[in-house]
Amino acid sequence: LPLADTHEVPDEPPLKLPGLPTNLKRLGTRAQDCVDLAKELGSQDRKFRLNALRKRGQLEENGFRDQLSEMQQLICSVEKLRSAGFKIDKLFEYKDGDENVLQWCQGTVKKLVREKENSYMIVE
Repeated sequence: LPLADTHEVPDEPPLKLPGLPTNLKRLGTRAQDCVDLAKELGSQDRKFRLNALRKRGQLEENGFRDQLSEMQQLICSVEKLRSAGFKIDKLFEYKDGDENVLQWCQGTVKKLVREKENSYMIVE
């Protein structure tokens, strides 16, 4: 051992070893920037939703409202689309002269024609 000439080599290893530093980040901790950003985005989201609810309330007071909104689900179940007999509304866009026209069409699912995972379903 090269250091044996300048240092004394102990007969046994030391029993008390230094521990890990206490100021190191551990797995699963979040940086303060991420915490601040999440709070800010949450605050903006709450403000946006409150403004939307206020605007909706104003429109309802003025007589404008979606009469079918109570009957509609927020998210359509994929299992329902796979089953025959499910009633569905679909918004289509088509060209009429120089303008684009939107039209709602109602129908009933007869069968599932094709499905791409996590992307789309084609029903007949």
